Amino acid sequence: MIGYIVQGSSASFGNIVDYANDPKKGAKMIGCSGGVFTLDNRTIADSFEMQAAMNPRLGSPMSHIILSFSTRDARFLTDRKMAEIVEDYLQRMGYEDTQSIIFRHFDKRHPHCHVIANRVNNKGRTIKDNNEHIRNIKVCKELTAKYGLYLPKGKEGVHENRLRGMDAIRYHMMHAVRESLQIASTWAEFSDDLRKAGLTFRFRYNAKTHGIEGISFTLDHNAYGRGNRLMHDISFSGRKLDPSLTLSRICVRLGNPVTIAHESAREIYERQKEDYRYRCTWDEFRHIDEKFPDFDSLFPALSEAAGRPFPAIEGDNTEQPEEYSADTSILSVGLEMLGVLIMQPYQAKIGPAGGGSSSDMKWNDEDKKKKRPHWAYSRTKTRSR
Repeated sequence: MIGYIVQGSSASFGNIVDYANDPKKGAKMIGCSGGVFTLDNRTIADSFEMQAAMNPRLGSPMSHIILSFSTRDARFLTDRKMAEIVEDYLQRMGYEDTQSIIFRHFDKRHPHCHVIANRVNNKGRTIKDNNEHIRNIKVCKELTAKYGLYLPKGKEGVHENRLRGMDAIRYHMMHAVRESLQIASTWAEFSDDLRKAGLTFRFRYNAKTHGIEGISFTLDHNAYGRGNRLMHDISFSGRKLDPSLTLSRICVRLGNPVTIAHESAREIYERQKEDYRYRCTWDEFRHIDEKFPDFDSLFPALSEAAGRPFPAIEGDNTEQPEEYSADTSILSVGLEMLGVLIMQPYQAKIGPAGGGSSSDMKWNDEDKKKKRPHWAYSRTKTRSR
């Protein structure tokens, strides 16, 4: 249930009554308070104007209220039930001791009605309109719950065919990201599928904390269809596109990059230890645990972070594209660069200088892809000869 309130002068009563009780809209009177003569539109308007004259200093004595309901409530909303809900609404909004009339319209798919109420009550006193729009939202929510009316979830109730401009672009991006997320099982697959739709994503990386704080999506201005030419690329944070597309939610499906990198580093470290075991001398073998201590004890803070759900992800607070952050410690990075950055704390101890192995981290070395986190590259297809 959604309410919209418009105020007007006493001279507006005639125009609003003609609009609300228009036969072309299939208008039907379903409720009326005492003191309103309903012979025709003129007598209805005269009734309101006569009472408004009791308080001539009030410049806007008329309230025109439009109450709309979901199409899913159509069968439930008989004329009597709708009138009951509207009367409850008027009482909660402070219009219980004044003139009012309710007209139901049938010119649109969703049930709705137009209510005309007098802000000069039956005793000639003014009905206050302080914070009326805020109270309207609160009352509509209360009545939706009280009468079991349908409450759309998220963006379900939006008529996307009516959207224009930036809203239309945002919904286009939202659907593309959702579809790619349903198809992908790794970050690389997610990235590849988005690229087909002209979209890329970047992470908000904090160089001070080595944490990932959000994700944003960018639409290539040349990739947007619908006959519209964009002047520049468009970016939205995941949260701005939809609450289901925050970094934390996406990580539920694709995995947390911090945890994935930690486990990849562990595999490299254990492989180095195993290589050393096969080529070391007996004396070196006896001291292997000193040279290669337990991985978790070697990286206690990183191991602790990797063991927590979504470590270093701090709530997806990104409201603006990361490229415009004023904090120099905040970087906007793609998938490959993110892999390099979050592997840096490990490199001193698992690279050539640490561990005694010749293995190192070459993220672009095709022969050593197995040493790269699986989310940082696309799967390659083996051709049969």
